[in-house]
Amino acid sequence: MAVVTGAGAGLHAAGQGATLLQLRDPGASDRALEAELAQLVAEAPIPVLVSGRADLALAAGAAGVHLPEAGLAVAQARRLLPLGLVGRSVHSVAAARQAEAEGADYVVFGPVFESASHPGAAATGLEALAEVARAVALPVLAIGGVDPERAAACRAAGAAGFAGIGYYRAGRIALRINGKPVELAAEGPLLGYLAGLGVDPRAVAVEVNGEILARAAYAACTLRAGDVVEIVRMVGGGRLRPGPAPGSQPPPRPARPTAGGRRR
Repeated sequence: MAVVTGAGAGLHAAGQGATLLQLRDPGASDRALEAELAQLVAEAPIPVLVSGRADLALAAGAAGVHLPEAGLAVAQARRLLPLGLVGRSVHSVAAARQAEAEGADYVVFGPVFESASHPGAAATGLEALAEVARAVALPVLAIGGVDPERAAACRAAGAAGFAGIGYYRAGRIALRINGKPVELAAEGPLLGYLAGLGVDPRAVAVEVNGEILARAAYAACTLRAGDVVEIVRMVGGGRLRPGPAPGSQPPPRPARPTAGGRRR
């Protein structure tokens, strides 16, 4: 399942191998959401669900509705969509069992891994996913930080599949920087990323995929999907401390970095 905010993104995800679309845009007006949904239903080669709005699903002829854990009751959605798909987001075994008892067709559980789409949410992990999959008979989809390797791990834990937000996003790439999941608009130069953070490349040491880069190699380094990057700031005496978290304001630059510090 690809979770998308518009028709263009949904059609892109369908072309990338998604087998189910969920249109979700909490900030959109009803009119805008209706327009995007109508286009998706008309043009997408795969089933389309809409998040939380069974009434819009019915009006647009969508395949069904996906309900947030605290949203509309499954039974209420089922009255509007007796033949449609009705899914539910859950965050515990108890919620999954309740959704099953109410007649949901599937549940989405997570976040299984840390996710750039939900930076404040704690990852539940594969064992919690396995517990939910064992607890119910209906399909369980994993969500949160899923990439191809993790998708295989989720299936091994009992998931029927996964729901992706960043996974299918057009042009965006996922990598890890200083231990955190990060999405970038596209592949790009390391120096450009550092400049975007306001970081002087002379004041940091950089490791990419386990290899410490010589400072002369910074200009040739391109950040790509799947990279694991560590950026650490030099302090007096040659010691290192963690660099700024992506998106945060960098700490003040030390007056005299005294120690110097590639890709796969």
